[in-house]
Amino acid sequence: MRASAYLGDLGGLTRHRRLHALDLRGTGDSALPADPATYRCDRQVDDVEAFRAHLGLDRVDLLAHSAGCDLALLYAVRHPRRVRTLTMVAGRARALGVDFTPEHRAEGAALRKAEPWFEGAHDAYTRLWDGTATETDEDTALPFFYGRWDAAAEAHAASGAEQYNDEAAERYAGPGAFRPAEARAVVAAWDTRVLLVAGELDSGPLPRVAAAVADLFPRAELAVLPGAGHFPWLDAPDALRETVAGFLGRAADRHDGGATATVIARVLAEHRGRGFGGELYARGLEQARALGARVIETVVLAANEDGLRFALRHGFAETERYVLPGESAEWIDLRLG
Repeated sequence: MRASAYLGDLGGLTRHRRLHALDLRGTGDSALPADPATYRCDRQVDDVEAFRAHLGLDRVDLLAHSAGCDLALLYAVRHPRRVRTLTMVAGRARALGVDFTPEHRAEGAALRKAEPWFEGAHDAYTRLWDGTATETDEDTALPFFYGRWDAAAEAHAASGAEQYNDEAAERYAGPGAFRPAEARAVVAAWDTRVLLVAGELDSGPLPRVAAAVADLFPRAELAVLPGAGHFPWLDAPDALRETVAGFLGRAADRHDGGATATVIARVLAEHRGRGFGGELYARGLEQARALGARVIETVVLAANEDGLRFALRHGFAETERYVLPGESAEWIDLRLG
């Protein structure tokens, strides 16, 4: 497993959303566990829940990458009311009984035959999946994981040496980690909106395999990013950013036809930091609910960073940014999930 720093800012997604990244056990700033058996995926679900509670968020838009998607799925199955949306980027789905086969890997590798590095890397890549790879093979096969093997990709790959925990990876999907039949039964009844993002050139998952995973959810979307490999924020940052931001915006727009109320808590600068904003917001929200509002919105001046943090912390999601005619200030509309 790898420290969350490898995700960067997910292709600039921070322009649209506030990101909170969790270092899994034994990676990044998280400590090594006393019991290595707790590296197993299902035993880290409580860590995710503790992180959510620490942030003070009632519900979250959960995004995971690669093997992290197994943990995200297990968390969402165990805590469905805490997950507003689920985004799976180049995601595994062993938690649902779907895995990637050597045949999938070979099919994806064949897409790269025109690459100048293909002949020198193909045998090494094949050995990754038949269990005979050496450390040299692991390094040699790296170009297959990127849509472009350029300086940025090489630097990203090189950073893995300091970010990776081999033992955590080996134990993560150990026996007993997943109960696919139970998980499938839960997600089949979900109302949660799910986005799956696949790279056109990725072998894990192939786009068609990602489509099969999407079919397991009642409300799923699939986006295949042209030219992207396993790390689309490097290969297609604009496409990834706009795809995810657009999905989250549409999810925030969803409501069931009930009345809409706008709740705004404004506190003069000299009185901030004393809890008045929280009290005003709680009273406004209570009044809105009493009046029958089922959709709660707010609006924040983009320059008001404290106000925006307050809204995001209380579960609001951005739906629109705009400038009023004749003005230069940017405003942000948000909706409570």
